[in-house]
Amino acid sequence: MNRDLPVGTGQRLTTGTKVKRSAVSLLTLAVALVATARGAPRDAALPQAAPLTEADIDRLEAELTDPEKRLPAIAALAAFSSFKLYKVGSVIFGDEESEALRERAAMLACRHRDLETVRRALDSEDVRLQTWGLWFWRGGIYEAIRAAERVPLTLPREDRTREETAWHALTPKLRRLAQQSPMRHLAVQALTICGEENQEFLRSLIPQETSAGMILQLCDATITRTNEETLNGRYEARDRRFNQELQRLLTSTDAEVRHEALANIAMTWNSAEMWQTHFSSPVLALVAKLRNSEDAEDRRLANWAKEGVEKLAKQRLEKRREQRRVP
Repeated sequence: MNRDLPVGTGQRLTTGTKVKRSAVSLLTLAVALVATARGAPRDAALPQAAPLTEADIDRLEAELTDPEKRLPAIAALAAFSSFKLYKVGSVIFGDEESEALRERAAMLACRHRDLETVRRALDSEDVRLQTWGLWFWRGGIYEAIRAAERVPLTLPREDRTREETAWHALTPKLRRLAQQSPMRHLAVQALTICGEENQEFLRSLIPQETSAGMILQLCDATITRTNEETLNGRYEARDRRFNQELQRLLTSTDAEVRHEALANIAMTWNSAEMWQTHFSSPVLALVAKLRNSEDAEDRRLANWAKEGVEKLAKQRLEKRREQRRVP
């Protein structure tokens, strides 16, 4: 993954980049990287990770042995070691000594990833623990599915093993997070592991959702491809629903909702091809209208969206030309 991530005014960060520890919230960036393209909602912000010394990590390791102190210790360790823990990219923060501390913190943070600890983390109101719980719920249920030798790696509706049943029993907690958590994009990803059983629930979230990236993810998760339907046909069906919802967002009286929708459109050209929406004429007309809005930020972002749509069209034209040149 090489796409740039915003760090601050005028700054960009890519994986493989070395930056100062204080420059950015490590866990926020990790979550942004593991999320699907443009999937994280605008409220997916996490507290700045506190720097940890070797003495701090020694203390937290001891606290892991106490069930009453375990979750706060995991939260601190996970926040400090997020890139190592969630195995994202190759961003280097600080010197070799600090990297070694993060490596150790990550190993400790995943020491207690058992079902009961994950259950407690999913029940927490701490966003750091919600993130950790969602990550290790996925790991736990995938491990159970692999052990059952499922092909493809999807949880069946019936004849589940005891381990599959135990992990699946936590899905109501995932549903709660999919509705309420700033990390709801991760909860939606997790729920898709259970096949089609959560589709109606996920579909019900779309009309209330105000994050364009989340809506795209929900549309993608709830469009079922039949055996006769092509992959492109599935994307077309997804994009039709997404365009309908974009019209709702772009006409919202909430300026933040409009602004995020415009930014989503603007950055589509920089997403993986599967997330490159084909925008409808009504959506493009609303973008044009917002270029003349009384709101200065509407105008700025609408102009940016227009540029993004033009870049996307250019990319698609170049791809068609390349395809015609291939014998």
